[in-house]
Amino acid sequence: MTEHDSEFQTYSQDPRAAATIAALRALPYEEPPRRIAFVSDKVFEPTWWQRLWAAPKWGFASAALLSGAILFHAATRPATIVQTTTPPAVQQASAPDPNVDALVQAAVARATADLEQRYQARTTQLVKAAEERLLIEHRQDMAAMDASNQMMLRKLNTYMRASNDLGAGQ
Repeated sequence: MTEHDSEFQTYSQDPRAAATIAALRALPYEEPPRRIAFVSDKVFEPTWWQRLWAAPKWGFASAALLSGAILFHAATRPATIVQTTTPPAVQQASAPDPNVDALVQAAVARATADLEQRYQARTTQLVKAAEERLLIEHRQDMAAMDASNQMMLRKLNTYMRASNDLGAGQ
């Protein structure tokens, strides 16, 4: 029994497969045709439009076009003219008054104290609001816990009574 016969037996259950195998065995075995081709053949030479669309040429052309556009833009751009004007003369006092420094320091101290007082009041207000919110949440949690405990006690009493009733009937 040859290898092909065992194959035929496995496919003999399907009549279409068996018919196909029988038809293929009836044909003589031939090597598939091979064509020897050389790169220098005219068949492999690109056409004129394939040579036109070659990638390296287009890459070089686009780089050259971009460089030309940059140079053209640099050459035709108008120069920016910066005009400097001298500021109007400011009249300066010959000598600053020594009381001015003291007045400035006092004004800065007052403004700083006022700002700190406002920040302190705002912080106190925010802390008080947070404490009130937490107290309300705590009361709500305690009420929910109390309700849950009451429900559990009712269930426990019901189960205890049912257990006692069952024990008394035996």
